[in-house]
Amino acid sequence: MWVRVYDVPLAFHMERAIRLIAGQIGRLDCYETPSFTEPEAFLRLKAHIDVSKPLLCGLSIKFGSAPVVIPLKFESLPLFCYCCGVMGHHFRGHVLPLIGMPL
Repeated sequence: MWVRVYDVPLAFHMERAIRLIAGQIGRLDCYETPSFTEPEAFLRLKAHIDVSKPLLCGLSIKFGSAPVVIPLKFESLPLFCYCCGVMGHHFRGHVLPLIGMPL
């Protein structure tokens, strides 16, 4: 699955750092080296991801003394629930916890 990784600090633009980021998402297959001079630049990587688990919306990576949140965007998701992060159903399949009624 192709993943776009945004707001990557310049120190993480080395191959070793890219592999560390990809390792938190899944198993790295390949990546495209972006031109980080553009304002909307992002790192694009292809990773094998366990889709039975919720997809991550971002990563928290320690950068210096403070953590940095790096947003993720997945490309071409077939059927995905933005409520729980799991593939295979939409939000309509959830039950409201307080009422107990399906949406």
